[in-house]
Amino acid sequence: MKHILLFGLLLAFIVSCKNNTTTTPTATSEDAKSKEIKRLLEEANHLWSPPADSSFTLNNSTTEHISTNDKEIWAKLDSALAIDSTNIKAYLARTNYLIACKKFQEVLPILRTAEKKAPFNAELWSMKAVFEDYYGDSLVAQKNYRSADSAYAIYIEQYATDSIAYPAYRMSRALNMALMTDNFTPFEEELKFTQKVFPKSRGSIDKNFFGKNKKDFFNKFFNGQEYKSKGGIMPQ
Repeated sequence: MKHILLFGLLLAFIVSCKNNTTTTPTATSEDAKSKEIKRLLEEANHLWSPPADSSFTLNNSTTEHISTNDKEIWAKLDSALAIDSTNIKAYLARTNYLIACKKFQEVLPILRTAEKKAPFNAELWSMKAVFEDYYGDSLVAQKNYRSADSAYAIYIEQYATDSIAYPAYRMSRALNMALMTDNFTPFEEELKFTQKVFPKSRGSIDKNFFGKNKKDFFNKFFNGQEYKSKGGIMPQ
């Protein structure tokens, strides 16, 4: 699952789901809808994860491939979105599966639709910026990068006393800025700072995993160029 791990530092999926939740619905009908959507998304995720489909999860091919349970997965994803077309988690579940399938070109339209339906947080802005930068409109990408940067600045202030979230958001912001400016030097300095001040927060991260510039980063993510560790580990 190298491609999802590349966004591990950006916290693109797990944290997006946690931080982008709306206020708890008070109406019983809305609460029931939320529970049903959650059930459908969890079941869809289970269908392309071990042990339901271990071969899909362990497939390191650089070409597109789908789960053996593809039809069932999309049936559940479609059902979840049909219940509530403004539920951001329903869109994230779709992009998550498509990235796992390496169907990258199908992700951006979903993110563009999601942007119109629900508020984005830092991770979502950053993820959309990356896909806009590579497949879409570079001017829109710059705008999205800036939106992510502003949101990350707020997170960093809010989580200043959290030894896990604080360094993670600092690195996420630094990587987002590196991609926006195509200058990875500040990001490399942030990695050194994190490993020195928060040695237990992310393990030993090899800067080469992310590449030396934007082109290198995109080649690793979208074109499947292999990363060979020199003693470090990929971010978890």
